[in-house]
Amino acid sequence: MASQSDPCYICANEGAIDLRWLKLVFWIGCSGMLWAQTNEELFREYQFNFSLPGARANAMGGAFIGLADDATSSFANPAGLAFLRDAAISLEYRDRTIDTRTGSISGPTNFAFEQLQQEIQEISFLSFNARWHEWYFGVFYYRFLNERQQRDFVSRTLIDGIETVSAINVDLGLTGTNQGIGIARRVRNFKFGLSINQATLDVATSFTKEQVQIHPEFLEKFTTSRIDERDHQLAYTLGLQHGPSEWFSWGLVARINPNFNLLEHVEDVSSGQTIRVADFDIPFVVPDVYGAGIRVKPRNDLSVLLDWQYVRYQQIIKNGFTIVESPESDRSAFYTVDDIQEFHLGAEWLIPQGNHVWAVRGGYYRNPTHFVEYIGQDPVQSALFSRRESPDENHVTMGLGWGFKNQFNLDLSANFWGGGQEFTASIIWRKK
Repeated sequence: MASQSDPCYICANEGAIDLRWLKLVFWIGCSGMLWAQTNEELFREYQFNFSLPGARANAMGGAFIGLADDATSSFANPAGLAFLRDAAISLEYRDRTIDTRTGSISGPTNFAFEQLQQEIQEISFLSFNARWHEWYFGVFYYRFLNERQQRDFVSRTLIDGIETVSAINVDLGLTGTNQGIGIARRVRNFKFGLSINQATLDVATSFTKEQVQIHPEFLEKFTTSRIDERDHQLAYTLGLQHGPSEWFSWGLVARINPNFNLLEHVEDVSSGQTIRVADFDIPFVVPDVYGAGIRVKPRNDLSVLLDWQYVRYQQIIKNGFTIVESPESDRSAFYTVDDIQEFHLGAEWLIPQGNHVWAVRGGYYRNPTHFVEYIGQDPVQSALFSRRESPDENHVTMGLGWGFKNQFNLDLSANFWGGGQEFTASIIWRKK
């Protein structure tokens, strides 16, 4: 999750400071918004945002579990497919910008960093829906992750007469897609749904660190790391909706996300001599999400929605946390992360005008901080982690919609937060 304060916060502790932890704190304060989180040191501090496809859902703060009555329900809550009596095609375009971040600090440790602005435009969702007797189907494609990030980090320390300079460069390329099928059925005023999809993750990353000790003697260490991998895993979502009246409905969802397997190649060179060449199995863990939502209609043209989501971030540690850079001195047992709860609030106001229906939407949600924390005995690491400061990420959303004869819909949404903005456009065509 992107920090909402610049520059990043860091605290220097008396005594020796391991530069690896300075790099880690840099990641903590400056990481961008991503959909999923992994374990290995190169990715450890990614903060994820489990956003939904569809401009309509995003305009309402991502509150959609209790409604989910369009084609994006294949992913959001597959029980909602049972609303879609007509064959339909849906398409979504997304434009996201993550702001440039820079910062510096002086003291026993001097460092500066820069993360370049990230701009991504893409077709992010495509689906086809159909009905056969009392069964409802949806075939969908969703690009859940598309990250291109470049980060540079330079530090200098002068502690106990030892002067060290480090330069770190990180180049990340992450692409994740879902291709799946959803199925749903009505049973009286209940709707049940299941979607199964193949999740694909493409990773092309490189990490370089040059560390030079200048005084009292000259020593140089050069570390390189790269991942160039693709992995496929199955994932599935279970959904339930109940509409006891036209004024109220509620829904439940369980999204069982994939755990990807990657291979990282690491090389260490010290004073011109190769001291380590190794490959590491790296898990990229996507935490499971459980959610519940309600939709209330205080009047015929107004809907108010509230979602609760529980994200199981503890799976990141429990499902194979891998230490790559310093496995001889570091342990996965020294780290922990808490599960979190998210609340999403949204509203939709419909304005019918003959064959046309206009919609005005708005919403808000808060993404709490969910950093991996250090719980070992080293006082330096403990101080750095315990004194880290970063506020929760607050998202304000809004959007407009237009429908014609319930056959064609165009929806637009905007999502603003402290570190960037995202704009989404969706179109739906139904066969009448």
